[in-house]
Amino acid sequence: MYIYIYIYIYIYIYIYIYIYEINFTGRKGGFLSDLLYYYFGKAENPYVSALRAMVNSGDFQLGKQNTLAFKIIENFSDWLNKNTRVHYLLNDNIKIDALNLVSQQKCLPLINLVAKTFEIIGHKELFYDSIKGMIADRKYKEACYCASILGLYEPFTIEDFLIPLIFQDKFTVAKEFLDGSRNHQICLVKYLDDLLGKKNIKLEAELALRKLNVSYYSNSLLHFKPMGKLISKIIKVFDLPLNMCPNLKKKRGKGVLQFLIHKRFSNKTIDDESWKEMVVEAVGSDESLQAELVDKVTVFGTLKEALYWAKKFNLEKNYWNYKLIDYDSKGAVENDDVDVDVDGGKHKENVIDKKNRYVEDVMKKSDVKYHKLPIDESNIYLIDSTCSFSKFLIDITDGVKVVGLDAEWKPCFGLKKSELALFQIATRHVVYLLDIIALSSVVPENLWIRFSEILFGNPNILKLGFGLQGDFTIIQEKLLGLHGIIIPETSLLDLEILWRVLQNNNFTFPHAASVSSTSSGSLNSFIEFCLGEKLDKSNQFSDWEKRPLRHSQIVYAALDAYCLLEAYDVILKESKNQNFDILNVIQDVIKNKIVTVKTPLKKCTKTNNDENNKNDDDDDGKSMEKNVKKEKRENPVGKEGRGGGGGGGSVENGKCITEYKILCDTMLSGLGRELRKWGVNTIIIKKNEKMMIKKENSHEVLHVFTRRKPFNELKNYGKVYCLTSGRVKNQFQEVLDHLKAVVPKENVLSRCLDCNYNEFQTLTQDEIKKLFNQMGTTERSNFYYRNEPGEFYYDDDISDTDNEENDWFSYSKKWSSSQEPMDMSFMQTKLGAYIDFNCINSPLMQKVSFFYACVSCGKCFWEGSHKGRGVKGFTCKKKK
Repeated sequence: MYIYIYIYIYIYIYIYIYIYEINFTGRKGGFLSDLLYYYFGKAENPYVSALRAMVNSGDFQLGKQNTLAFKIIENFSDWLNKNTRVHYLLNDNIKIDALNLVSQQKCLPLINLVAKTFEIIGHKELFYDSIKGMIADRKYKEACYCASILGLYEPFTIEDFLIPLIFQDKFTVAKEFLDGSRNHQICLVKYLDDLLGKKNIKLEAELALRKLNVSYYSNSLLHFKPMGKLISKIIKVFDLPLNMCPNLKKKRGKGVLQFLIHKRFSNKTIDDESWKEMVVEAVGSDESLQAELVDKVTVFGTLKEALYWAKKFNLEKNYWNYKLIDYDSKGAVENDDVDVDVDGGKHKENVIDKKNRYVEDVMKKSDVKYHKLPIDESNIYLIDSTCSFSKFLIDITDGVKVVGLDAEWKPCFGLKKSELALFQIATRHVVYLLDIIALSSVVPENLWIRFSEILFGNPNILKLGFGLQGDFTIIQEKLLGLHGIIIPETSLLDLEILWRVLQNNNFTFPHAASVSSTSSGSLNSFIEFCLGEKLDKSNQFSDWEKRPLRHSQIVYAALDAYCLLEAYDVILKESKNQNFDILNVIQDVIKNKIVTVKTPLKKCTKTNNDENNKNDDDDDGKSMEKNVKKEKRENPVGKEGRGGGGGGGSVENGKCITEYKILCDTMLSGLGRELRKWGVNTIIIKKNEKMMIKKENSHEVLHVFTRRKPFNELKNYGKVYCLTSGRVKNQFQEVLDHLKAVVPKENVLSRCLDCNYNEFQTLTQDEIKKLFNQMGTTERSNFYYRNEPGEFYYDDDISDTDNEENDWFSYSKKWSSSQEPMDMSFMQTKLGAYIDFNCINSPLMQKVSFFYACVSCGKCFWEGSHKGRGVKGFTCKKKK
């Protein structure tokens, strides 16, 4: 007995040695391995002892490979290879217990290692009843993990645990099972698509879940839009054909059709050929969508075009509008001005249609002046063969110092994964269009690697782009050579980020922009600010995969890349005129840093600039650490610009942050949760909820924080501030600096992070256990969790040895604590919210005495050392 106590004590002591060796030096802890070998050798049943050591390691629930739990099983597996004589001690009960225990955490490598070490995989039949028991106890996650590891696919249907997991918003768990079964992928997609076709999705889903005895599920998924997104995600992840989802395809097609109708007849920003390509793609062979297209074109377009589509799709006349029927009958007998050939048939244009055509012609000849490609079109080279690609690789290295990059792909509208179709590279005199569809099948991989090295791996070529993050995601997936290339940070400049930084520092652009452009963050708006003319985007939404490319598409693609060079030159020229330190700004943007440049006392202002030139936004970079000390200009609160529009004003120094009411838009949801964590009354609005700001401002003073494009939309709603930081921690510090506020320690975690409510209901350890028992979620076996003398069970969450770290316990809590008794049979708070204790596991119940449930949403919280560490870390940061 004493030898076991001795071993446990030494293991406890050398845990920290092991952690230091693994995490900081990269070496494995040899002494710990020797100690574990000795422990296994002296154990009565090493299999049982290994399970006990794993479960009680303290970091078992972390679900990571660099934990002591993983190290224990790894060493036990090595020890078994050298001590085969103990295999007879492994029985079926231990195997079942091993699988049940290891499935309680999320580290799949550990689950696989336990399955291999305890010889679980070779005996699937032993665990079928055990997995069925998990399903009966509504332990869907554990059942899914176990079935995945054992490869037990056929015995289970999607209703057993996949449907419950999907509606509990645990797709990542269900994916582990779906990865191994194509049949279940298809069945799941068809099930969800069938549900999507119901008139009342929420009602049908709730009835199905009630039939499956699923108590908890995510209400947000029981609506068309989120469910449609989920089905699309499953289709993309498992590369399933879209034809398996007729309801999703039809409803998405209807949405795409409405979008195209709007762009064609309302915005008038799509040309004839692009319109025809995309509308055929949208309606497909669906007769109802074809009928809707004809009806919409009859109402918003011309009868001539409506007749064209009706004839093209051979649409029966019972779907036709009466105006179209009348137009067709007259056109068959009257000789009007113009003959229209629709699939071989002759039809005439009447007076009404001539009027519509006249309006369309006037629209085309309007005063809108679009920017044109300044170089001759003969300098546009289409690269679509190995020979032309090899020549391109030689030409691109000939004295090229800066290039403009852009990419085109066919719009998929979320129905499938986007595929790169065209990649544009513009130099000062030539634009190269790389036909990725043609090149991908003929150019060998070594040439792609050579291309990546010459262009992206060359730090001497400055690469300009606009919104590079989105483009490079698709480019890197398609171009083979990019996977092994490290792109130097000194050679890639995102002009979108540079634009935001210049706006925040009151840089004066040479041209004024239209009202619509000032609230837009698009390339079109940027070019209008720099060059004074918009880009013709009528070919943007077109079929870029169709070959051959149209002439208008080729010119459009070339201009999209070349205009970046023109805008870059304009910025350099204007910076020189304004005595603006642009080179340092560019370097900071390239290195993903935010900069605030000291503005010259005398600033060059041009007569054609208006207030819109001062609109501010943000970039996506990190906080800047300048090597050269520069004087920073404070934010002009209350003036239009970085501080927003309308009514700032300074605040009293040292005011408590919790005295403010703050609103964050949807782009700053992370900051909103961070503010709630520190006890700040924070509202997080979703898209299209701007009216909520007016409502909140009508009751009390509201400080609004936003980023990028939404600033221009919200700046007239009160005290609006445009943040420049990209990371949540830096944003939080920027809010404190702007409000000149302080954060008291006692306010930490005084609000619910999910719903912003500040009243919690206290639950004891016994009450939580009763809830677990009521839901059938108690621990599998107390045998492996019991605390016997000498057991190395250490508490990492509620240590009371570090007084400096946990001195916040002495402060009075600032949230309201409800002491009203709870009806355990309903598992609800006093406001009727169901208690959400999914984040509480069995070991945690043994460590924590009290839990706090938000009375508004039911989310459970508890006090741990992470709270003290958060306060300490924040205090240290402030001292620096």
